[in-house]
Amino acid sequence: MAIPKNRTARRELDRKLTSIPRAHLTPPRNGWVRTIRQALGMSAADLAARMGVTGSAVQDLERAEPDGRVTLDRLNRAAEAMDCDLVYALIPRTSLTNTVERQARARVAQQIAATARSMSLEAQDTDIHPDVVEEEVQALIDTRKLWKQSKTVAPLTTKVPERK
Repeated sequence: MAIPKNRTARRELDRKLTSIPRAHLTPPRNGWVRTIRQALGMSAADLAARMGVTGSAVQDLERAEPDGRVTLDRLNRAAEAMDCDLVYALIPRTSLTNTVERQARARVAQQIAATARSMSLEAQDTDIHPDVVEEEVQALIDTRKLWKQSKTVAPLTTKVPERK
């Protein structure tokens, strides 16, 4: 069976992103622009001239950055003016694979709970074989329904193995 494209892409991203040291990405208290500018010995007026903006625009930028109120365009212009590259990334807290599996297991747990409620109303056995749970998790991962918000929970779709 072929591995779906999104699984392959997820594994590739997991490999790339786990190699990035998160501690190095923590922004300085005063923001990257001010910190780099000062380390270069560049005044705010000099940076403004290199960016083609006013000195007050640089001051606004340096005040806005630590608060997260700055656009990527403005950061990129400042980076260019200081001979830097702007690096922008979303770094997952855990692997993407773990996030997807956790979401799938939570959705399947909702399905199991709904199925168990329905079966208990009819006084039926509610034991669900662990293999069925795993099949449901893997099947859900390969669909576009994994992240959809639903008011109703779909019943389990995998056939329950017969007990011997």
